[in-house]
Amino acid sequence: MTSCNKFEEEGLRDMESGHPLDKHYAACTDCQENMAAYACIKQALQDLDGLYIPPKGWEDNVWKSIEKEESSPKAKPFWMRMYLPATGMAVVFSVFMLIFFSGSPTIKVKTDLELSFQQGDAHMRGIMRGDDTPKPGDRLILKAETGDFKHVELRLYLNHKKLLFACTDKPPCKKKSNQIIAETKLLSAGNYQALLLASDKPLPKTTDSPDKDALQASSSGANEIIFKQFEAW
Repeated sequence: MTSCNKFEEEGLRDMESGHPLDKHYAACTDCQENMAAYACIKQALQDLDGLYIPPKGWEDNVWKSIEKEESSPKAKPFWMRMYLPATGMAVVFSVFMLIFFSGSPTIKVKTDLELSFQQGDAHMRGIMRGDDTPKPGDRLILKAETGDFKHVELRLYLNHKKLLFACTDKPPCKKKSNQIIAETKLLSAGNYQALLLASDKPLPKTTDSPDKDALQASSSGANEIIFKQFEAW
């Protein structure tokens, strides 16, 4: 099954030009993921505006890198590759900045999100299972650094269409100072998405879609949006 590239090829241009998007984007999961990733990067770039001056010649480095990456026959859109990771891997936005603005002052990251796993079966603890892929029955541990923002929330979804929890200081979340820790058992196989939202403004209500929630948070002025995903099987 091929993925849909309509947002990359048409939607992004239309959106930035102020033209309304057609109904396709409300129903297409691929396009919703691409839109959410773009919104996250756009928000992060706006947050960094004025904090530093990039090194001389950075524009040429950006275009050279884009031309090189886009020459790959099956390459995803450049901005999507930088933000949305391959399954099981996490890419923090600071990596995006490091590639293009090497030599610029270090930017302090206000928030962070770490994922770790504990083997669920007692007899399996401490025994190598042959790979690091999480499995149903394992425990997921989420550790979020929330900074000093007034409104923060940790959310977990399954298969981009089911909200498992959204919390700050209620189970399964525990909040201590500027950190939220959540532990939960992975009850089924599938693709999981973790979303950390931090804002000085109230956060929008949750839906069953991490992509929609990220877009809504960005539109409402969220300061930090961190998205990570993994598979369990």
